Amino acid sequence: LDVTFTAQDLLSIPDFVQFSESHSIPDKEQKLVFQCVKDALNKCQNEREREGERLQSICLGYIKDFIKTHSSVGAEREKYAKEIFTRTQEKFEKLLREHGNPVNEERLLQEVAHLVDKSDVEEELIRFLEHVKNVEKLLKSKGSDGKKLDFYAQELLREVNTIGSKSQYATITEKVVSLKSKIEQFREQVQNIE
Repeated sequence: LDVTFTAQDLLSIPDFVQFSESHSIPDKEQKLVFQCVKDALNKCQNEREREGERLQSICLGYIKDFIKTHSSVGAEREKYAKEIFTRTQEKFEKLLREHGNPVNEERLLQEVAHLVDKSDVEEELIRFLEHVKNVEKLLKSKGSDGKKLDFYAQELLREVNTIGSKSQYATITEKVVSLKSKIEQFREQVQNIE
């Protein structure tokens, strides 16, 4: 009689193989596992801190750019207000020459004030700078809040959009486009912060 058994045949026999569960881990192995977990957690934390410092540095670089562009737009704004006055005055003088009416200085000043007010971005610049300062404080504090930073990025973008829509001055528009791009880049970085 030639009988051959396969491993499958043997495993199909009830209770041929029995397993017993042991919940105890030898002390030496337990210490090794805990040490490995502890080391992994420490490495993870160190990496998070390193990444956080890198993100902080990048975001503070954006803050410097925002402040620099803010100053530049502020200077352009003042120049533009003077230019509006000069252009409006020239238009009034031209109308006088063509129609012979006397210049009404009060009316001229009202028109200039209206044009300047309609296109003035001072309030937006003030709010923009305030948001930038708040972002800088958050970035320099312990445990930066990514959600707050994202909110401020949205607010910065809102102010810049308003500046762009109010201003009809090409150099300010150019700066606004550049600033919007930088704010979007800043926002992408901020979304990596918890």
